[in-house]
Parts: sequence; C-alpha cells; structure tokens
Amino acid sequence: MADLLRRAGKAFASANRSTFAALIGGAVVSASGAVLGSVLDAMYAGIEAGPSLDSTIDAVDNIVTESTGWTSARGRAAWLRERSVGRQDPGMTAYLLFLQELSVVRRS
Repeated sequence: MADLLRRAGKAFASANRSTFAALIGGAVVSASGAVLGSVLDAMYAGIEAGPSLDSTIDAVDNIVTESTGWTSARGRAAWLRERSVGRQDPGMTAYLLFLQELSVVRRS
C-alpha cells in the first residue's frame, strides 16, 4: 500500500502543474514512508467503493467496523497488540470522521 500511495502522490504532482499539486503530491509521497497498514486499508476500501462520497463513507465505515477484530501491528497503536482487538482502528476512525465531516460541509 505504501508503494500505491507513493505512486499516487507522484502522479498527482506530475499531472497537475501547480504549487498546490507539488505540495500535496510531495506530502503524499512523504507520508507513504510513514503511513503503513490500517489507514491505507481504509483509503483503499473507499477508492474501491466507487466515485460517490456516500459509497466511500459506507465502505470505510464497514472496514472500520471490521478493524475491531484486528490486532494492531503497525503505527501508534502497535504497542497495544492483542489489547487492540475489540477497538476501532484509530487511524481508520479518524479518516472516517474526516469523510463524514466533508460530506456535511459539502451538503451545507
């Protein structure tokens, strides 16, 4: 998933010749080395869901629910290991909340 994120960041920066694209693309490329596992799983589920924000939110919500059965092995929650089972992945949950807020703002 890190490779996918790195390629996406480079493609975004290359396809959009602007300062904004360079900054965002560079940030995504930089994040690809640090963001591993669960947040990317949620992003990928959202991408696979299709073009509508509502379908993306539904897909991410489903994987956040699914993540309660996972054992954290990466990221800031890795130290919890088995104690993370039964809890939503914090990165995925933050991403879900971001998408939900984006939906609210878009509709207002």
